[in-house]
Amino acid sequence: AALIWTVLLVKWQCAGFRLSRAILRDWLTESIPLGVGDVVRQVLMQMDTLLLAAFKPQAIVGLFSIAARPLQPLQLLPRIIVSVTFPTMARTAHLDRESFSRMFAKTTSILWAAALPVSIAVSMCATPMLLATAGPKFADAARPLQILIWTTGLIFINAQLRFVLTALDAEQSYWRLITRVLVAKVALAAILIPLWGLYGACAANFLG
Repeated sequence: AALIWTVLLVKWQCAGFRLSRAILRDWLTESIPLGVGDVVRQVLMQMDTLLLAAFKPQAIVGLFSIAARPLQPLQLLPRIIVSVTFPTMARTAHLDRESFSRMFAKTTSILWAAALPVSIAVSMCATPMLLATAGPKFADAARPLQILIWTTGLIFINAQLRFVLTALDAEQSYWRLITRVLVAKVALAAILIPLWGLYGACAANFLG
């Protein structure tokens, strides 16, 4: 932080920086919908576990939690990739929509290509991976993991929607979209978990 401020003050002469009501209004108009959307998105990622706990024993919830554990760190990779392209996206979104569309298509292809080997590798190595990280007690989580890992492609693709909608100044659309998906996922999980238990949670996670 000190280095950034030094560069701003010395190189860019930003000592006269002042916040105005208009600037604050613009910032809050963009940041509040993004913040709400991110909070709802975190709830969305945990909702199937919470609903599973409401309908099934703790042992089943534990198996699902172990199976879903690899999905959490995997969310970081697409965000890193898209974060690199976001400044260019933000510029071209309003100046050159064709270039923006081409960049979106190219990023989508890269994310698909990155997700496929991850899904294949984890699906093939699910049992030994669980034995090494969680022990034989959770070996039964291998099959749910083999199902859930194929949501990686969808997770990778969805990771860029936050940045794309921000570049298009559509932050309101972002949080509304995430909220609607949350409602749909809760409805799916409430129907599928009582019917299929652990695999119903997997199906709700995949569809959500």
